[in-house]
Amino acid sequence: PLQNSHGAIELELDERGGTDFFGYYGEKTMLDENNALLWQFETAQRSSPGFKSIDSLDRTSNQTSTQDSGFQLTDYVLKLGWQGVRQSVTLKTQYSEETSNETYLGLTDTDFNANPNRRYGLSNIDQMNNHHAGISLQHTIDWNYNWSQETQVYHQRFSRDWFKLAGGGDLIDAANQGDANAQGILDGTIDTSDLEYKHNNRDYISEGISTRVNLTMGDHLLQAGVRLHQDEMDRFQPAEIYDQVGGALVFQENVAATGGDNRLESAEAVSFWLTDDWQLNDRVNTQLLLRHEAVESSQIQYATVDRTEAGSVESTRSNDSAELLPGASITFDVNEKIQLLAGVHRGFSPLGGGAQAFEEPETSVNYEAGMRFRNEQWFTEIIGFYSDFNNKAENCSVGAPCTNGDTSGRFITGEATIAGLELQTAAQIQFSGFALPIGASYTYTQAELDQADISGLAAGDQLKDVPEHLLRLQTGYEAGNGWNTYVIGNYIDELCATTGCNRTSDSLSRTEDFWTVDLITHIPLQPDLELFVKAANVFDQQAIVSRSPDGARPNLPLTLSMGVNIAL
Repeated sequence: PLQNSHGAIELELDERGGTDFFGYYGEKTMLDENNALLWQFETAQRSSPGFKSIDSLDRTSNQTSTQDSGFQLTDYVLKLGWQGVRQSVTLKTQYSEETSNETYLGLTDTDFNANPNRRYGLSNIDQMNNHHAGISLQHTIDWNYNWSQETQVYHQRFSRDWFKLAGGGDLIDAANQGDANAQGILDGTIDTSDLEYKHNNRDYISEGISTRVNLTMGDHLLQAGVRLHQDEMDRFQPAEIYDQVGGALVFQENVAATGGDNRLESAEAVSFWLTDDWQLNDRVNTQLLLRHEAVESSQIQYATVDRTEAGSVESTRSNDSAELLPGASITFDVNEKIQLLAGVHRGFSPLGGGAQAFEEPETSVNYEAGMRFRNEQWFTEIIGFYSDFNNKAENCSVGAPCTNGDTSGRFITGEATIAGLELQTAAQIQFSGFALPIGASYTYTQAELDQADISGLAAGDQLKDVPEHLLRLQTGYEAGNGWNTYVIGNYIDELCATTGCNRTSDSLSRTEDFWTVDLITHIPLQPDLELFVKAANVFDQQAIVSRSPDGARPNLPLTLSMGVNIAL
């Protein structure tokens, strides 16, 4: 049988000892002129010691932490397929594992300013372990020249146990307000008891089937589809109690998982959609969309570790929601260089498994309009957007607490508007023997409440986690021999850590804006071999990029790395 193969390897090493390997290899074997077998295997192997240093474990013996702040990740994907004249079948399997010494605990502002890459010894035993396995089967068939169908069946399992300090944010908040005792506990210089470290242990299952039919009828490209989906989350989170003695953590006892730490959530969803891509004439194209989403969710919370014993059910919740989501968009080619566009769509954000019967999903009406310009050298796009939310919601978690402090469920802030402007431009300027690529993208966003449904919030309050300004600049030098170098600058404006930070001067209610500059150069050594060198955050600028969940957190400091790309 006739065979052809393809593959590539990328290996990158950084200055701290981190490694990043990605490789794939596959073959296509022709059984005859109409049938082929295909396979491809790929893997990613990543590890890093991290860039944060953890405080010593024991101040009396000057013992240093034996745990770094890094991670190890392995990922494997195998694809098997058959390809015929009018149809194909692809089986995909995936498995991954991750161990990361990550924590929720950040820093006080004073400690951040002294050393943004420090970690308190209280987080020394924090660690997350993940396992993921998935399988999917996809079938495509061309029934005739204008009618095709794609069908997919999928099943995913994900397990996570993130063992970490709970309640560290209270210590951070107190220390930020000048509490010397809280600061001493964080520093490890003051002993304390009853520190809770929780196994944030969860098992997820996600599975379903979807099919989509594509039909061409004259100037119309029609698509109709349906998806049946179900998922569940099993949360079982026991805790361990430690004392801090002499700067070291000393285990005391186990705490059983009950109440909010022992619950089962599930959901079923049915989606239908119909789209019409209609080419009215040479200049005008319209896209019409109608989608229906129906979601049923439930939650069972248990009062005892044994979920089967009498009286074990502490509480139950359920919710049903259904939404019809129409949309339409149009493009008009003014000439060969200029295109106008506009669209309006209804948006929908489904409720989680812990939603109560009376809660309604977040919905919105979203508008956009703009212009595109393109010639032989330049591309420019300007788009304005406006989203009107009838009940803007925050999804609460321990990792991202809501504005009201809740760490589970949803927090409905009220009617809101998110509006702004997106601008991007790029060009490839050719010179004799080299090219100068340049590009820029900018987004301005105004996100605020129109009407507050909750006491303490008000119309005009800025929404959390939405930067007002985002800017990216890029240029480079592309030599005729393939030696290419690029410089990329990124600017991110400050964010509100809680909704309404614009009504206070408290710096703890927002992050910091910051610039970073990255540099990368690619050097061809052979037709199938390339060397590359990177410098991330060239000027080593660090800022408070997040205050969630428990304190100030930095961006990546200056990081140098180099690697190779090999084509197989």
